[in-house]
Formats: sequence, structure tokens, C-alpha cells
Amino acid sequence: MIRLFLFSNYFLFLFLFSCSPKESEITNKYAPAAYYQNHQLDTQMANLITYIYVKPKSADYISKFEPKYRSYYTGHINKFELCYYFIAPGNIHYYYMIRPARSVQGITRGVGGKFSMDKNGNIIDFEELFNTPVMPVEDLKSKGKLLFEEMIEKGNVNAYLNNTKFIEWPDDRLKYDKLKKEWRYDMEE
Repeated sequence: MIRLFLFSNYFLFLFLFSCSPKESEITNKYAPAAYYQNHQLDTQMANLITYIYVKPKSADYISKFEPKYRSYYTGHINKFELCYYFIAPGNIHYYYMIRPARSVQGITRGVGGKFSMDKNGNIIDFEELFNTPVMPVEDLKSKGKLLFEEMIEKGNVNAYLNNTKFIEWPDDRLKYDKLKKEWRYDMEE
């Protein structure tokens, strides 16, 4: 009887711990893998990177979307991590990514926002809602999840805007320009 009990518990243990992280990740409602297969995820990441990353030197805010720059953005995918993703009713896609940072304080920051997609799968109405300060990846994931959940629940992160431990910008000077799809200082034309 004891052997049977130990034997059955052994198989239960194996079953519970044999699920790969990918399988458990898919069941997470904020996991990008719940919405996209691997090749689709790479495409969506490249699309997002086109909006949030530094544009090529020869591009402006309009031309950065031209096909000739696609390889520039796809070449940087490995520097990004799409941590959280959620599609809400009304075709509102929320995202939170860890991205490279250009800062003496560190090399990574988080960025979150929302957009919609047209019937052809193209991003429309894109908006970056926040950028975090530079911090270690573990902190970016934990604080990013709080910001992400706030963004989904309220459509914004206004409750965190003056908390510099969570959000570096927008601030009183730097705002997101939805037309140019980039962060701009108030004084810029």
C-alpha cells in the first residue's frame, strides 16, 4: 500500500513539474504567447519596436515606417522583451516591453502603451503611455506588471505619474506626441 502511494505520488509530482514554462505561460492572460505564435510574435514585436525604438539616422517620424527600414528594427528584436500583452474589448491592445536604455544609470527600461489594429492587422491609434526609469530587469517586470494592470483597468497610469520610482516620463516637460509617435519636449514645435 505504501509503495502504491509513493508510486502514484511520484507520477503526480512528475506531471505537475513536467509542464514547460512555455505551457504555463500560455495560460497566463497577459502572456504574449496567449495571443501569438512564435513567428507572429516576432512580427508584432518588430511592429512595436518600429514605434518605440530609436529611428535610423536617415529616417524621420514619417519615413521610419517605410519597408526599407524594416531590417533595422528586426535586427534589434533580441534587445527587447515583450513581457505583458492583453487585448481588451473594443480592439484595444495593451503592451509592456523591456527595452534598451541610453543612460549612465543602466541599460534597460520599461515602456507601456496601447493601440488598435485595423482589419489587415496594421497598428493604428498607437500611443506610448509611459516609460519607467532605468532599473534591473527583475524590478522592471514586477513594477511593470503593476503599471500594466493599472493601464488595463483604467486606460492610463495617471495614479503613478508623479512617482519617479515607477515612471520617468511623461513628466511636466516630456509628453508623447501621438501625431509624430514620439516623445517631445513641450518647447519643441
